[in-house]
Amino acid sequence: ELVTTNSVAELTSVNIRLHETISHTGFLIDILCWELDGHVAVDGADLDANPEFHSIHCMRDIQECRENGHGILELADDGCSYELAYSFDDVGNQLALDYVDSTSKIDNVIVTVTGERDTDGIVFVETLVETDYEVHEGFLIDLFCWERDGHVAIDGANLVTEPEAHTIHCMRDIQDCRDNGFGLVQDLDGDGMYNLTIVFDEDGNTAALAFLDSTNVTENVVVRATGMPSTEDDMLLTSVSIDLVPQDCDAEVPAPTAADVVCDASPSDNADFEHMTELDSNVQLYWTIE
Repeated sequence: ELVTTNSVAELTSVNIRLHETISHTGFLIDILCWELDGHVAVDGADLDANPEFHSIHCMRDIQECRENGHGILELADDGCSYELAYSFDDVGNQLALDYVDSTSKIDNVIVTVTGERDTDGIVFVETLVETDYEVHEGFLIDLFCWERDGHVAIDGANLVTEPEAHTIHCMRDIQDCRDNGFGLVQDLDGDGMYNLTIVFDEDGNTAALAFLDSTNVTENVVVRATGMPSTEDDMLLTSVSIDLVPQDCDAEVPAPTAADVVCDASPSDNADFEHMTELDSNVQLYWTIE
């Protein structure tokens, strides 16, 4: 007797490993921090907007960050925010741990990974290598105006309190401003006061002039500067390229401070740690800020 059936096995999901090797450069992050509310890491860094502030300390010294995998970001199409490009397989996660345990970097952690990817966005990592360059976001200013009395620019903008008012016209059309170099001011303390934190080398100054001569914006000049840090001067950025941060993005995000990190924390019930945050009903995160 021939017996037939109409039952068919249900295929619920398919994960295909593509035999295609990719090479991707971006900010290294831990998945636990990426999946926290708003993509705000345990150390207070906003991974959506300013992943350059995410610290090696956070990825290296907090056990939950070490244990929940790693990934790499890419700049989103809007030019404002970052998104997760790939997460890593077990080999990649171990390579990431080996790297954070050995690097001398503090933050601005940019790496290049190579490997095959699958259809779920996982990279089967073959290599993970630190890059030599950094990314810094801030208001573009000319050094001639910065060095004037009170840091008040020729156009009247106070570069300490209102760098957004510094005009392209001032930086582009006044010869003394063009001739004396450029840099970035940032509010790293979150107190509304901006300081000169990055100055450009000759190539960066050339890139700044090319940007000023071609842009259509008039003021509120927030840029993303990519370059290599100098080994002789902490403020000097070399081999600089400059991109405008779109003006419909949120305002520049200041670097996190210790107060930002502990604002949602509770006093620790463990004598070995100062703070505790309940990530969910089953996971409590304990830490001490030094």
